[in-house]
Amino acid sequence: MRSNKASRPVRNSASLNGKHSPAERSLDPNDWEQARAVAHEALDHALDFLQSVRDRPVWRPVPEAVRKKLLEALPADTQELETTVLEFEKLILPYASGNVHPRFFGWVHGTGTVAGVLAEMFAATMNSNCGGREHGAVYVERAVVEWCKQAFGFPKKASGVLVSGTSSWALTGNSWPTRRKKVMNRSPRHSN
Repeated sequence: MRSNKASRPVRNSASLNGKHSPAERSLDPNDWEQARAVAHEALDHALDFLQSVRDRPVWRPVPEAVRKKLLEALPADTQELETTVLEFEKLILPYASGNVHPRFFGWVHGTGTVAGVLAEMFAATMNSNCGGREHGAVYVERAVVEWCKQAFGFPKKASGVLVSGTSSWALTGNSWPTRRKKVMNRSPRHSN
């Protein structure tokens, strides 16, 4: 793979200096190169976390001091991205649920993978809503639903939707029979 600098898109002159006009309010970084450096370092730390998983215990309880820090009041000031990443690495990452560890034998969710890290990064980058419209992620969801139908032998007319996890599935799956019953009871052909 080529250097990421060689494959970066050309940006307009206003964005090349990494600054916004004084009147413009934006969530974009003031310094894109610094943000890029922080992101690269964070990705390296995430991959290091996965690579070294066997060197750590399966699970660690969250110490009282860390819990207190995480439950502090809403901050009044902004914080640099680098500081936020460092706090994540110190206060949250060491106390993961354990599911990325090969000796984890609880719950249903799978382990963390490098491909999963990258997929989540790209998904967050696009911030797609696959409820419709015309964009690439819609077609990926449709393809994955088709693949699942083929892999599990579902009928060709079957449909589906991808959700973010078991909690979303439980909420969606448990509410569907109630909604279906209400719709069916209103239908003239199903009334008594």
